[in-house]
Amino acid sequence: MNLKINKQYNEEENRWLAQIGGDLDIFSSSYFRDEMLAAWSDHKADIYIDGEELDYIDSTGLGAMIGLYNKMKENENEIYVTNLKPNIMKLFVITDLEQVFHIGEE
Repeated sequence: MNLKINKQYNEEENRWLAQIGGDLDIFSSSYFRDEMLAAWSDHKADIYIDGEELDYIDSTGLGAMIGLYNKMKENENEIYVTNLKPNIMKLFVITDLEQVFHIGEE
């Protein structure tokens, strides 16, 4: 598995900050989902994902993000995704997921 997740809860801003790097794919998507859901369960707050170090994402990675989003929506929380490389941003546009996630918003 080639995915790194560095997450921390910002109490002052009541939000999660997650830096992900490597590949979010069939091999790492369940790890990503489980790690982020466990964190979110501790503090139900918006999640801000910094994708600057994210090199690759496939349909299972997108599916893991959608699953996380669907669970968070029950509590009216949102996912914000920033610093995506052009090839990854293209996937969000092609799949219309830029309409679901807050892309490029801080």
